[in-house]
Amino acid sequence: IPEYDWILTLDDTKSEIFSLTNTMRIYLGVFFVAILILFVVFGYISRAQNKVNDKLSATMVKNEQAKENLYTAMFKDVLTDVNNRISLSVDIDKCEPSDTTPYYFAMINLKELSTINLMYGNDIGDWALVKTADVLGKIFKDDKVYRTGSGEFLVMIKSNGTPEAQQRIISDVSTALNKLQVQNNTPAGRIVFAYDAAMVKKTKDINTSVVTVLKNIIRNPEPTGALPFVFKEI
Repeated sequence: IPEYDWILTLDDTKSEIFSLTNTMRIYLGVFFVAILILFVVFGYISRAQNKVNDKLSATMVKNEQAKENLYTAMFKDVLTDVNNRISLSVDIDKCEPSDTTPYYFAMINLKELSTINLMYGNDIGDWALVKTADVLGKIFKDDKVYRTGSGEFLVMIKSNGTPEAQQRIISDVSTALNKLQVQNNTPAGRIVFAYDAAMVKKTKDINTSVVTVLKNIIRNPEPTGALPFVFKEI
């Protein structure tokens, strides 16, 4: 060093002098390789996890579809997609009728379904049943419709007990009959299907026997006066 008249002498080899630098380079290389391996491993784990999640999601969707199919099989009529008698039994158990909140049960029966099937074929009979369910569903939008027999449909209506509400319900049942008993453009031509109807009002003790009561009323009709169907308070 000129300022101090010093002479610095190194007797190590070049590799020894730069050994620390080389070591750091090796460490950095190892670290880079380790990071690269980690990226590959985590990428593989992520893809595997995504596959597992996709399978799990697909399984959950299938389970939900299975539940819906099971519910449909248990509580829905497969042909018309309205509720069935099992669903009616469940819903009736939840009813709490009273003088101020009575329930009305209207039965609309497609007459001579077996004859229709013989004359026009089962496809036309099915067509008539689906058409009946569709008409009732549109008129009784806020009420539940059930298929309780081969050609029998029942509507359960909760009311507030006022005379106006009762007249509206009677009017709705009459409207349904009028819309059903018209000429229909079926695949077999224009056909008029005939229907029977009856309705009862219940303020207590509701159970599934109401279906039997309505059937008996239809089978043994009484004079109805101005109404196109029999209406009883029981």
